[in-house]
Amino acid sequence: MYIVLLGLVCIVISFFAPRSASNEKTNMVKEIEETMEHFANEIEEENNQLLHSVAQIKSDHDLQMNRIMSKVDQLEKQNYDLSQEIKSIVFNKLNQPQRSTEILETEVVKKENSSPMQMKQRYADLFKLHEQGKSIEYIAKKLNLNKGEVQLIIQLANQEEQNRV
Repeated sequence: MYIVLLGLVCIVISFFAPRSASNEKTNMVKEIEETMEHFANEIEEENNQLLHSVAQIKSDHDLQMNRIMSKVDQLEKQNYDLSQEIKSIVFNKLNQPQRSTEILETEVVKKENSSPMQMKQRYADLFKLHEQGKSIEYIAKKLNLNKGEVQLIIQLANQEEQNRV
């Protein structure tokens, strides 16, 4: 009888033992799923932060481009105005040959003095550094300007010098 009872106890224990292992596996799977879900949420949050950063950089870039374009437009208008003044002076000289050369030269000097400063005068510090052989990046950092802005100023000054020649 003891043997039969012992056998029944072993059978009952064997039924319960696999079930507890199954519960452990189920719990482990749930923990893995929760960990994966947490990881996916963290990645999604980081992606949203990255998208926000990229959008901010793009808006800053657009703002800088608009500022540079307005400066270019302003310089082009000044260039156009100056060229119109030169044309009118030349036209007047051709139409009025009786005027003496001295009077005409005096008018040109007055116009040049009253016109906006030339690029090299306006950005003397920039051109001083440029003539010393400093890089555009160094000049931009030193004068708190953008690299593109420094390049544009140098190019416009070179173009201004070529137009005078």
